[in-house]
Amino acid sequence: MGVVEHQDKVDSDLRIQALQEEIKRLREARDQAVEALNFSQSKLDILFEYAPEAYLVTDPDGNIIESNRAAERIIGFKKSELDGQNLLQIRLFSGKDIPRIMSGLAKLKLGQLLSASEFGIIRNNNQLCQIELSAFPFTVQNRRQILFMIQDVTRHKEAELALKQSEGKFKALFNYAADAIFITD
Repeated sequence: MGVVEHQDKVDSDLRIQALQEEIKRLREARDQAVEALNFSQSKLDILFEYAPEAYLVTDPDGNIIESNRAAERIIGFKKSELDGQNLLQIRLFSGKDIPRIMSGLAKLKLGQLLSASEFGIIRNNNQLCQIELSAFPFTVQNRRQILFMIQDVTRHKEAELALKQSEGKFKALFNYAADAIFITD
């Protein structure tokens, strides 16, 4: 083997070694990226699952793809009863609200947001509940989906009604009192 041939073999071995080191570095970088992605996905899963609001992810036709624990608590259906069902077919919304829900779904299909709106729902145990519902469409991996966010506002509505009734009683008492009433600070 001549000097030139020997030098070519050394150069070739060095290039192979450099390529092996580059492959090793790229694999380590890929492994770190996969680990970071898995960590990020785990955080997102926890935030979704344990959020205080009910989350329903649907396709554009209202078929439920995924729901969280708060959906079970607020709506009264188990995840296994919700996932795979259609929003309109699970008899969640009262009959008078169905046209509004259908109108909202049509807007969402067009890419529009559904701002906070109040609806009455019928839980699985036939208990009535007042909710505030918001939704927005999004696309992931070329699949259009909708995120519905639901808050139970039943207690808020009950407190609001109790306050109005109390104000009405106070006003009637004040207006029809036989004696003079003075309010001072």
